[in-house]
Amino acid sequence: MKENVLKANKITSISEAHGLVKQRKIENAVKDIMDALGLDLSDDSLCETPKRVAKMYVNEIFAGLNEDISSKLKSFDNSYGYKKTLVTDNVAVVLEARHMCVEMRGVKDSGAETKTMELRGKFNNKMKNTLFQQLC
Repeated sequence: MKENVLKANKITSISEAHGLVKQRKIENAVKDIMDALGLDLSDDSLCETPKRVAKMYVNEIFAGLNEDISSKLKSFDNSYGYKKTLVTDNVAVVLEARHMCVEMRGVKDSGAETKTMELRGKFNNKMKNTLFQQLC
Protein backbone atom coordinates (compact mmCIF):
# COMPACT_ATOMS: atom_id res chain seq x y z
CA MET A 1 0.00 0.00 0.00
CA LYS A 2 2.86 2.38 0.80
CA GLU A 3 4.25 1.96 -2.72
CA ASN A 4 0.84 2.90 -4.19
CA VAL A 5 0.71 5.97 -1.97
CA LEU A 6 4.21 6.92 -3.14
CA LYS A 7 3.20 6.75 -6.80
CA ALA A 8 -0.23 8.36 -6.44
CA ASN A 9 1.02 11.33 -4.43
CA LYS A 10 4.50 11.76 -5.92
CA ILE A 11 6.02 11.16 -2.51
CA THR A 12 9.75 10.59 -2.45
CA SER A 13 10.31 8.61 0.75
CA ILE A 14 8.81 5.67 2.58
CA SER A 15 8.53 7.75 5.77
CA GLU A 16 6.39 10.33 3.93
CA ALA A 17 4.20 7.50 2.62
CA HIS A 18 3.93 5.99 6.07
CA GLY A 19 2.78 9.36 7.46
CA LEU A 20 0.20 9.70 4.70
CA VAL A 21 -1.13 6.19 5.36
CA LYS A 22 -1.49 7.06 9.07
CA GLN A 23 -3.17 10.34 8.13
CA ARG A 24 -5.72 8.60 5.90
CA LYS A 25 -6.58 6.04 8.61
CA ILE A 26 -7.11 8.83 11.14
CA GLU A 27 -9.11 10.84 8.59
CA ASN A 28 -11.46 7.88 8.08
CA ALA A 29 -11.83 7.42 11.84
CA VAL A 30 -12.69 11.11 12.28
CA LYS A 31 -15.28 10.81 9.51
CA ASP A 32 -16.83 7.89 11.42
CA ILE A 33 -16.88 9.93 14.65
CA MET A 34 -18.45 12.93 12.92
CA ASP A 35 -21.01 10.67 11.27
CA ALA A 36 -21.85 9.11 14.65
CA LEU A 37 -22.40 12.63 16.00
CA GLY A 38 -24.82 13.31 13.16
CA LEU A 39 -22.66 16.00 11.54
CA ASP A 40 -23.10 16.71 7.83
CA LEU A 41 -19.73 16.05 6.16
CA SER A 42 -20.97 17.62 2.93
CA ASP A 43 -21.29 20.99 4.69
CA ASP A 44 -18.61 23.41 3.45
CA SER A 45 -17.55 24.28 6.97
CA LEU A 46 -17.07 20.61 7.96
CA CYS A 47 -15.98 18.75 4.84
CA GLU A 48 -12.24 19.33 5.38
CA THR A 49 -12.36 18.75 9.15
CA PRO A 50 -11.35 15.06 9.04
CA LYS A 51 -8.28 15.95 6.98
CA ARG A 52 -7.36 18.84 9.29
CA VAL A 53 -7.74 16.70 12.42
CA ALA A 54 -5.68 13.89 10.87
CA LYS A 55 -2.89 16.31 9.91
CA MET A 56 -2.92 17.69 13.45
CA TYR A 57 -2.42 14.22 14.94
CA VAL A 58 0.28 13.11 12.49
CA ASN A 59 2.19 16.38 12.04
CA GLU A 60 1.80 17.96 15.48
CA ILE A 61 0.53 15.94 18.43
CA PHE A 62 2.37 12.70 17.62
CA ALA A 63 5.03 14.14 15.32
CA GLY A 64 7.99 12.95 17.39
CA LEU A 65 6.62 9.48 18.03
CA ASN A 66 9.00 6.78 16.73
CA GLU A 67 11.36 9.45 15.47
CA ASP A 68 14.97 8.33 15.18
CA ILE A 69 16.81 10.96 17.20
CA SER A 70 20.20 9.27 17.07
CA SER A 71 21.41 11.78 14.49
CA LYS A 72 20.44 14.65 16.81
CA LEU A 73 22.24 13.33 19.87
CA LYS A 74 25.64 14.82 20.52
CA SER A 75 28.44 13.44 22.60
CA PHE A 76 31.98 14.57 23.14
CA ASP A 77 35.22 13.18 24.41
CA ASN A 78 35.94 14.23 27.98
CA SER A 79 39.50 15.23 27.13
CA TYR A 80 39.54 17.87 29.89
CA GLY A 81 38.62 15.38 32.60
CA TYR A 82 35.60 17.32 33.86
CA LYS A 83 35.12 14.92 36.82
CA LYS A 84 38.52 16.37 38.38
CA THR A 85 37.03 19.86 37.64
CA LEU A 86 33.83 19.13 39.58
CA VAL A 87 35.69 17.29 42.37
CA THR A 88 32.67 15.22 43.34
CA ASP A 89 31.04 11.87 42.80
CA ASN A 90 27.80 13.19 44.28
CA VAL A 91 25.19 14.50 41.89
CA ALA A 92 21.56 15.55 42.29
CA VAL A 93 19.43 16.17 39.22
CA VAL A 94 15.90 17.54 39.41
CA LEU A 95 13.64 17.72 36.38
CA GLU A 96 10.42 19.73 36.41
CA ALA A 97 7.94 19.47 33.54
CA ARG A 98 4.38 20.54 32.75
CA HIS A 99 1.75 17.90 32.06
CA MET A 100 0.03 19.33 28.99
CA CYS A 101 -2.43 16.40 28.77
CA VAL A 102 -3.63 17.15 32.29
CA GLU A 103 -3.77 20.90 31.57
CA MET A 104 -5.59 20.71 28.25
CA ARG A 105 -7.80 17.64 28.69
CA GLY A 106 -9.51 15.65 31.40
CA VAL A 107 -9.28 17.48 34.71
CA LYS A 108 -7.93 20.63 33.00
CA ASP A 109 -5.63 21.40 35.90
CA SER A 110 -3.69 24.43 34.70
CA GLY A 111 -0.17 24.52 36.00
CA ALA A 112 0.02 20.76 36.56
CA GLU A 113 3.64 19.78 36.96
CA THR A 114 5.63 16.65 37.48
CA LYS A 115 8.96 16.56 39.24
CA THR A 116 11.47 13.77 39.18
CA MET A 117 14.78 13.46 40.91
CA GLU A 118 17.88 11.31 40.55
CA LEU A 119 20.48 11.24 43.30
CA ARG A 120 23.90 9.65 43.03
CA GLY A 121 26.83 9.21 45.37
CA LYS A 122 26.42 10.31 48.97
CA PHE A 123 22.91 11.63 48.47
CA ASN A 124 20.49 9.41 50.38
CA ASN A 125 16.75 9.22 50.99
CA LYS A 126 16.91 11.72 53.87
CA MET A 127 18.60 14.26 51.62
CA LYS A 128 16.15 13.42 48.84
CA ASN A 129 13.22 14.33 51.08
CA THR A 130 14.91 17.57 52.12
CA LEU A 131 15.61 18.56 48.51
CA PHE A 132 12.09 17.65 47.43
CA GLN A 133 10.51 19.70 50.23
CA GLN A 134 12.58 22.73 49.20
CA LEU A 135 11.35 22.39 45.62
CA CYS A 136 7.68 22.14 46.55
